[in-house]
Amino acid sequence: MPIVVALLVVAAAVGAQRGWFSGGGSAASNASPSVMASRQTAQPTPSTSATSATESPSPSATTPGADSSAEESATHAEQVLEECRSSVEAADDVLEAAEEGIGHWSEHVQAQTDANAGDISETEMDAIFTRTREAGEDDVRRYEDAVDEAVDRSASCRVPEGAPAEIADKLESCAERDEAQQPVLEAAKDAMDDWESHLADMRRSASSHVHNARGVWLRAWRAAPKNIKAYDKAEDKFDAPRC
Repeated sequence: MPIVVALLVVAAAVGAQRGWFSGGGSAASNASPSVMASRQTAQPTPSTSATSATESPSPSATTPGADSSAEESATHAEQVLEECRSSVEAADDVLEAAEEGIGHWSEHVQAQTDANAGDISETEMDAIFTRTREAGEDDVRRYEDAVDEAVDRSASCRVPEGAPAEIADKLESCAERDEAQQPVLEAAKDAMDDWESHLADMRRSASSHVHNARGVWLRAWRAAPKNIKAYDKAEDKFDAPRC
């Protein structure tokens, strides 16, 4: 095989490799300038021996581009995994904050239920109201801060093309947890919205800006179990691998 033909084979191989990893363009358009130049200038010389003319290109002439592209794909996949993990962990923080807040809200609601049933005294009910109300302001602030952080850190867990198998497996686990988080996050939002709304009512009531505060509370109390139960159900079903 003449040298010029051998060089064309090398250039085609390198160009094809680069075109595949980059996801677009022909092999010729992705070949390096030096390879393109060799196509135009290389000519066989009389001194070339038969042995050298028939030698196959060495492996080192064909692998650098592939190695570089594989390293770039692995680096990109690692970055995607890191961002995905950060996103999933931020959502876990939201769920943790919601769990505490909804726990206090549930206690608040249950205190009225227990008092109505005669299971606790009004004094005991008022003590629970006071304790949970005081915790409620921190509940809402912690939850909203966690939500803001989760929005800032939100990222995709989709496996990128060319990702090494080990990273792809980890991304799939993260994607599974991300998907499982969604119904719990939605249910948590509804219940936390109820808690925040009642806390706002109590602040307005303390400033005498709520007409018939008792009636407002009883309406909130009657409506609250729907979203609390929905959250409890979603949280009980939540089962996904750690990211």
